[in-house]
Amino acid sequence: MKNLIKILSTGVIATLLLPTLALAHENKGSEVRFETSIEQRLQKIEKGEHKEVRTKANATVTAEAVTKKATRIQTAADSMLSFNGRIGALIASSSAEGKAALEAKFAEFKTDAADAKVQAAAAISGAAQVNASNSTDTNATLIAAAKVDLKEANGFLHDAKKALMQILRSLWN
Repeated sequence: MKNLIKILSTGVIATLLLPTLALAHENKGSEVRFETSIEQRLQKIEKGEHKEVRTKANATVTAEAVTKKATRIQTAADSMLSFNGRIGALIASSSAEGKAALEAKFAEFKTDAADAKVQAAAAISGAAQVNASNSTDTNATLIAAAKVDLKEANGFLHDAKKALMQILRSLWN
């Protein structure tokens, strides 16, 4: 019986307080929470869109950097290949004892320099396909492929420089 009285008295008190609480908040209860929830969700969506826009902008900037580096590699390879005639003439006029080794190094130099130009051109064309209208995955794949081509071009250029220096050292000694 005591429990029944407690339950009824609690119900009566709650019934009396309910209009008071409702007037105190003046429709600020669930609607405020709902509006706050909607605002939070909209902010998350805006942050996500901002992140996507930022990712696409970064992809474009990275593509420009890859293009710039690849152009430098092409220019360096072109300038190294511009010495073909002079180096060929020096090798032709060198003594017969080391001529075969120099000609092999010279062929290696020309091959590496040409490969550096080809890989740099591949990096440029891969980076040129990156744009803001692509999906982020597509841009990431294109940039990754361009960076691999750029790394290979840099390796070929390094090998060409190394071969050229070995040829010049052999000719000077």
